[in-house]
Amino acid sequence: MIPWSAPDPHLELIHVSSVGNSLLITVKSNRSSARCPQCHARCNNVHSRYTRSVQDLPISDQTVYLIIIANKWFCTHANCSIKIFAERFEGISTNGKRTNRTIDVLRKMAFSSSCLAAEKVALAAHIPVSHDTLLSIIKRTNISPKVSPFLGLDYFAFKKGHTYGTLICDLRSHEPLAILPDRQPATITNWLKAHPFVQVVSRDGFSGFRQGITMADSSITQVYDRFHFIRNAKRQLDSYVASILPPKISWS
Repeated sequence: MIPWSAPDPHLELIHVSSVGNSLLITVKSNRSSARCPQCHARCNNVHSRYTRSVQDLPISDQTVYLIIIANKWFCTHANCSIKIFAERFEGISTNGKRTNRTIDVLRKMAFSSSCLAAEKVALAAHIPVSHDTLLSIIKRTNISPKVSPFLGLDYFAFKKGHTYGTLICDLRSHEPLAILPDRQPATITNWLKAHPFVQVVSRDGFSGFRQGITMADSSITQVYDRFHFIRNAKRQLDSYVASILPPKISWS
């Protein structure tokens, strides 16, 4: 017996095998009928069977893969444009490579740190995944919490040197609020205009952020974030010290 439950009640466990440090759990559908995703008619004529593999949460320090034996069905509804459709399962997206519960865990890892760090944590937790996949999970996440009046803005690279996005966080709870597809001033402006209760925005020295915030509402207080404030203060101190000290010191 293994401490595992199926993501869908219609998946029946038929075999468990071990390959290296991975568990292969073979399950099959026990449905006698399925609903067409287009017309939602109940269909009970099986067309064929197919196999798909998806990653699930680990068990006892072993990576888990589900081998799912599923059905394809005929849709017999006369007015439906779909004639053959694949079976759908709870907890597994139609063409996903991971169960939804696995994606939820990876999403928490990705939002808790950088995707490069989350990739290492996921590997240690026996959920191997690339940082590109974690970044894709972040991009697909729909974030719609209440917007705080105190925000922090920072940009990150979808593809370093080519494509950048903007991360907006709540300064009080440190929770992510939105991910914008770029760092253009117009994008920042449109987002802030859609959330008119913002009072303070913490940002770095990127001019696009300053322009976007100002165009949205000139009354919003803009402040440097702590990291850039300290770095710029150090640069000013270094410059001041260099200006008052002689270039050469002679020892008598």
